Amino acid sequence: MTLTRVATIGLTLFITSCQTVVHEVNELLLFEDFSFYQFQDSSYLNSVYSIIEEEGKVYLLDNERNQVMVVNEDGVHLQTIGHQGRGPGELLGGGQMFLTNDSLFVYSAGKQAFDLFSNGQYLNTFNMAQMEGQYSGGRFFAASGSAVLSTPTIHGSISKVPFANPGVANFFGRIIEFSSSRQTGYQNERHVFSYGNSIFAIPRSIPLIEKYTKDGKLIETLSLEQLPLMEEIVAYARSLLPDERVVVPMFSDAYLKDDCIFILTTLRCSKTERTTRNTILVINIGGKKMELGKIIKLNEGRHHTIAVSDNYIWTFCSKPIERYVARFPYPLSSR
Repeated sequence: MTLTRVATIGLTLFITSCQTVVHEVNELLLFEDFSFYQFQDSSYLNSVYSIIEEEGKVYLLDNERNQVMVVNEDGVHLQTIGHQGRGPGELLGGGQMFLTNDSLFVYSAGKQAFDLFSNGQYLNTFNMAQMEGQYSGGRFFAASGSAVLSTPTIHGSISKVPFANPGVANFFGRIIEFSSSRQTGYQNERHVFSYGNSIFAIPRSIPLIEKYTKDGKLIETLSLEQLPLMEEIVAYARSLLPDERVVVPMFSDAYLKDDCIFILTTLRCSKTERTTRNTILVINIGGKKMELGKIIKLNEGRHHTIAVSDNYIWTFCSKPIERYVARFPYPLSSR
């Protein structure tokens, strides 16, 4: 285990949200102090699609194992939820999860269903085969008997889908048109979060953040297109727009913690023609207006999904010959 290292750099960035705002933003450089890829039974993590942290427990949804592995903050295995299969409480192509209180919702793309667990025990399965639109695994939330998630259609980019009757959904959210319906669908996929009386949406491939009322009315947008660090990936994405088969993901994951949304961002260097995925944008959403509060740089590696706890940032990271869960100290004093 290494010592915590945090580097701070002052940057002046230009953010557009209805008007151009100029303010200084700190950049933090974080280094992992702990990582693991294997459990006590000698089994391995394979492909973690989603991470959630709650009260010192870290939930890891492994798409290949088709299980949710629960560990403590030192990587010690505590519980395994689910196993591979198509039956009740079984997972097949587990793509995303949401935890509220003790209720864990896990979506399986292979089953087109949500499985609900309470304290790790199976409760129910909600078949979503009749749900309109294509859900591709962005962050979602569940409330009042419905899943709120991004399934872009001509009716809107976000849907509120009743578990009891998924064929009857309420759609809202902007649809930004592209050159074909296929590309429009992919480009408009979003991560969706509930905070207070609002819903926040982060498109995977469009550099902006949207704020809606719970009734689906758009009330605020924050464009990140003019951020200097976003310039090259935005230009690269625009250059590929004529090819409707190509979609450039800019925001591969996002995570809500307290009054901030942490956005894992894909960047590109034109000199090396390589993309990196080790930058997190921290968006403050608790004030009158959304604003960029901080930029976090993680040490080397390609990070695929994130979670944030009171003391750490957790990621699933891949390098040429290894894949593992990494822990980055992120103490309150640096926030």
